[in-house]
Amino acid sequence: MDETQGTRQQGHVARVSKQMKDELRRATLDLMAYSSSQVADVLQVSKLHVVNLITSGKLVAYKEGMEWRVPYRELRAYQERKAKTAVEDHERHSSAVRRHLNLPHLQTQAA
Repeated sequence: MDETQGTRQQGHVARVSKQMKDELRRATLDLMAYSSSQVADVLQVSKLHVVNLITSGKLVAYKEGMEWRVPYRELRAYQERKAKTAVEDHERHSSAVRRHLNLPHLQTQAA
């Protein structure tokens, strides 16, 4: 085997290794699930609030024995939905404030 062929093979091994690491990471994330107490810590809310989110269908979970388990991907999806909603609420509020400030009785008249 010549030197260039060896270099090509090493590059291929590096690509395969990275691909395998990515697949292993994805598989691990698919297997990870948090207890309702852990979710409460992550979201900085009470455990009762987490259970209410689950039973209302806002947070996907499953029962393992007596404990609710929230898959990692579902927790991330919930956090992303909440962040998007927060941004939309902020934009809606800012728009309302701008409309309010443009009311005729608040504008100064040019002299």
